[in-house]
Amino acid sequence: MKALREVFTLKKTCMAVLSLLVVTFILIMLAGCASVGDQKVIRIGSTSYDYEIPIVEITRQVAAEQGYRAQVVEGDIDYMFKSLANGDIDIWPGIRMPFMQESYQENHSKKIELGSAIMEKAPVGWVVPEYVDIYSIDELKGK
Repeated sequence: MKALREVFTLKKTCMAVLSLLVVTFILIMLAGCASVGDQKVIRIGSTSYDYEIPIVEITRQVAAEQGYRAQVVEGDIDYMFKSLANGDIDIWPGIRMPFMQESYQENHSKKIELGSAIMEKAPVGWVVPEYVDIYSIDELKGK
């Protein structure tokens, strides 16, 4: 009987979370339909790399604080450089300076300006909840 109660509680919780997500989605969609009036728009470039997600989001939030409506424009690296050079995007905070995209930077150097580095060193790691007794990837083997 206890197991049945736990399943019922889990289903109830899942339905509540799903309902909340649906309501949130609807509110976001309605907010997107709101008139922006004279609000300035800034077009932020973004590629599909995970490391760009926080940088683009921070840029979007800073732009909003400065009175801009941020529009994120997605594309590959070549598209980002061409879009910057052509004025199709205003900023691309995810550029890798300079070693990973040096040839692109050289090809577009007359039409783009590199800013300062956002992250000099960006160590990437992983995280687990505190209650998990695993402290390295090697410890995951066999689990």
